[in-house]
Amino acid sequence: MSAAFAAIDSDRFSKTYERLRADESYQFEFAGQPPEQAPPGWLEDLNDILASFFDALGPLFTIIFWTGLALIAAGAAYLIGREIYRFAQKVRSENEDAETAEPIYTPAPALARALLEEADRLASEGRYGDAVHVLLFKSIEDIQLHRPNRVKIAMTSREIARIPILTVPAARSFARIAAAVEACQFAGKRIGEEVFADCRNAYLNFAAAEAWA
Repeated sequence: MSAAFAAIDSDRFSKTYERLRADESYQFEFAGQPPEQAPPGWLEDLNDILASFFDALGPLFTIIFWTGLALIAAGAAYLIGREIYRFAQKVRSENEDAETAEPIYTPAPALARALLEEADRLASEGRYGDAVHVLLFKSIEDIQLHRPNRVKIAMTSREIARIPILTVPAARSFARIAAAVEACQFAGKRIGEEVFADCRNAYLNFAAAEAWA
């Protein structure tokens, strides 16, 4: 039975295949790949023109590259040179200012002794506030005498302590005395023996030669 079925199936397959081959709507044979069509002539001409154009610009691009690199290097050198020049100008200006700067004020030893004697006399009478005022105001008068026009009428004691003719140690000592006077005048604080002693030591530091070295 199986052999008979196989024969029937084979016969049926053959007939079906023949009908399929006879149907012209199906294509069973294929020709080779069609030849590649050459691009149109105008496109080839355009390619040739562009190739010639870029070949001609090749040396120009090289020149542009190296020129740009040179400009960048020149710009960097200019900026570095400018900063060096500015720094040199600043140093020279500072040196010139130092050479032409106004001499530092130095309190006279005789005046310092006279001030301390007057302040001590007032303190011995219990007039500590007046004694501290003497130390401050007489110091300002001495600055005005030896460095005219450096102390303006409208300047406060703190502003006077910042004028450049005072050294840093002297300015700090002067500011201590000025702060005590301001606290007395504007805050109503009483100047007693302890405050006077502190201001007297500050004046000793202010008048000491080490403060002006």
